[in-house]
Amino acid sequence: MALSIIAHRGARNEFPENTLPAIAAALEISGVSATEFDVELTKDKKGIVAHQETVIPDQEFKRIEFASRNYTSRDWVSQYSEAQIVNLDAGSCQGSQFSSVRVPTLKQVLELNWASQTACIELKDATFWSQQRDLMRPREVIAAVIGDLTSFAGRLNVLSFNPHILTELHAVAPTIPTTLALWIEWQSRRTEAISLALTSGAGTI
Repeated sequence: MALSIIAHRGARNEFPENTLPAIAAALEISGVSATEFDVELTKDKKGIVAHQETVIPDQEFKRIEFASRNYTSRDWVSQYSEAQIVNLDAGSCQGSQFSSVRVPTLKQVLELNWASQTACIELKDATFWSQQRDLMRPREVIAAVIGDLTSFAGRLNVLSFNPHILTELHAVAPTIPTTLALWIEWQSRRTEAISLALTSGAGTI
């Protein structure tokens, strides 16, 4: 069995996670077969690269800070436009030398040199874990990213914890490889997990 090593949110031990420097650095690491990053949906229905369970804006909405563990699945990205979010300082939280680093768009990340690796794109839905799930979010997410995904010339794999996102993607672009992401509560529910993956069009779990 071949071993695949995936850089999670880029080279985040050395650079701010999910930023262009982190992802570009991960693409240069020998032996890494794929780099993963997260895509969140903005208020104006654009795809930006961030993981809002681990980072949040400061009170002045000028820079990104690390979120506490009890901040899981807050949906702050959907409250702001792409133009507002991409101007946030995404690097100072990890060191003043990264103060010029900004929140990237999906398009910017896919414009990096992916010749040697697969782009593992996690499409996020913060409402999926909440009591007030947004049933329109999966379709909106796919509408926001489908142009960038279908124009990408490299290898990619789209993953999501929300199977409805994968279903929407499979309906409009059935040739794009997809993966159903599962949390630890599924460990004892393997048959159900396989059925859910097949229903959503996912090729892997």
